[in-house]
Amino acid sequence: MRDKICRAGEDVARLAGIWVQDLISFVPAGKRTRWAQALGLQGPLVIGLDPAGGFREVHGSHEPLSLQVIASRTRTRALVLRIEEGRILRRRLDLPSAVASRLDAALDINLQTWTPFDAEEVYAVASPMAEGAQPSTLQAVELRCVLRSGIADRMDALQCLGLDPDAIELGETRFLLPRPTLKRRTTRRRLWLATSLTLLLFVQGITAYAMLANHQRDEIAQLEAAHREYLGALRQQAKADKDATARQDDMRRMAARLEDRNSFSQALHHLGMALPQDAMIREFEANRDRAGGHAVILGPPDMDVAAILATTGFYRVGDLSVQPGTDAGRRTFSAGFTVIPWLQANERGPR
Repeated sequence: MRDKICRAGEDVARLAGIWVQDLISFVPAGKRTRWAQALGLQGPLVIGLDPAGGFREVHGSHEPLSLQVIASRTRTRALVLRIEEGRILRRRLDLPSAVASRLDAALDINLQTWTPFDAEEVYAVASPMAEGAQPSTLQAVELRCVLRSGIADRMDALQCLGLDPDAIELGETRFLLPRPTLKRRTTRRRLWLATSLTLLLFVQGITAYAMLANHQRDEIAQLEAAHREYLGALRQQAKADKDATARQDDMRRMAARLEDRNSFSQALHHLGMALPQDAMIREFEANRDRAGGHAVILGPPDMDVAAILATTGFYRVGDLSVQPGTDAGRRTFSAGFTVIPWLQANERGPR
């Protein structure tokens, strides 16, 4: 189990190295080596022509390399073919700074002007020099090229084993010409596809987020509208309940006043029916809440007001006073009384 895990880890590390090497291939040639060193990766395998007619490694041991060794070492590394100085044609150019800042495009356009060759005949690379003739206006540029026919035998020897150099180096690292090899085209295609898929997923994510945000915004607006409608209905219901309560209170007050009037009339009727015919009620005051009242009666001197009121079963006399009347045959009786039905109703509870 441990061996399987170790092998899986090695495979993952090798695949990660291949992926990072593919990304490094998009870095400008002059900075590619520094980026590879900074990331702790192996740089490209740079090979040159060996005096014996084979190939050797330019950096490192400088020992001759067989094509099989080159094939095994370039599975995860870029292959760079260095051309020796004797086969390289050089030319110095003083170009305007605007042109020197875009050397690749300028070289494609002016190659036939700057050299006696066509683009199909040579590999050509231009690089700014350290010093120019007039730094303020012109930039010194060194142009290097090599005939394709002069290195055709080397290219054929590599391509017979399926090796296609990813770049041609003309003497120095800064004169590096990337080639559109199958591996490079495949890598770019894969990276383009990955970038396109990433952008597509990003756009879909943004679109989905916008749609979700709009949907949530619509739901929030609907909920707020429903909440406002519900609050309006509650206010209307509360107002209706308040109005209904007010109407019920008015009706209860009216019923109470009617009941008071009826009770007052009933009490006065009972008192009038109990008194003799020669007696007269001069004042009568009754309060239902107090369940009693006061009456002033004018009658004969021998009239027993307490007994008369008690016979009705409706009154109970509280205090009684007698005063002489205006004539000798009559007296004024002042009696405080309690109305028994009213007292019983008050004891049962409020109306």
